[in-house]
Amino acid sequence: MNITEVKLSIHQIDMMQHAIGFNRKNIKNNRYMAYRNRYILSKPDNDWEELVSFGYATKREFEIEKQIAYYVSDLGLKYIGCLFGCIITETRKEMKQVSNKQAQRNREVANIKKALPPYCAICGKPMSDAAHLVPKSMYPEHYTNPLNIVGLCRECHNNYDNNLAFRQKQKRLIERVKSFDECAANRYFDL
Repeated sequence: MNITEVKLSIHQIDMMQHAIGFNRKNIKNNRYMAYRNRYILSKPDNDWEELVSFGYATKREFEIEKQIAYYVSDLGLKYIGCLFGCIITETRKEMKQVSNKQAQRNREVANIKKALPPYCAICGKPMSDAAHLVPKSMYPEHYTNPLNIVGLCRECHNNYDNNLAFRQKQKRLIERVKSFDECAANRYFDL
C-alpha cells in the first residue's frame, strides 16, 4: 500500500502539522527538522484515534494529569513529508537524557503520586495536580519526600505557588512541612 493511499481529512493533517510545529518556510534543502512532536488533550479525540489506528500517530495517557498526548509516528512524518515534498526528521532536543539517579527519583515521585488521595488537600475538589509543598528548586532534598507531595486542584495549586497570603492560611500544610523541616517551613511560608 502506498503511504498516501490512506485519505486523511484536512483537519487531521493540520493537527499532525501542529504537533510537529510544521512551517513550510523552515524547509531547507527539502528537509524539515521537527523541533517538537506532541499534541496534548484532556480527553480522547476521534481524529487522533483514527490516526493511531492507521499507524500515523501514537498515544500516551497520563493518569495523574488526566491528559492524553498524541505523537506523530515515523509513518506519519513520512506522510506529511510526502504531501509537502520534503523529508521530516525530529531534532529530539526536547528529549533530554536523564541520568540513572534522576530516573530513579522520578520513579519514586511517580509512585508517591499514585498513592495520593483523589481530592484536593485544600478545598476537597477532585485533584488535578500533585504539588510539592516546598518547591524542589529551593529544597531539592525534599523532592522525593512523601510528606512534601500532596494532591491539589489546579486553582489551589496556582494560588499555593503564587500567593504567599493564600499559602500562609494553609495551617494544616504548614504543620505538615514543619514535621519534616521546620526551617524550610519558616522560610517558605514567611513565618
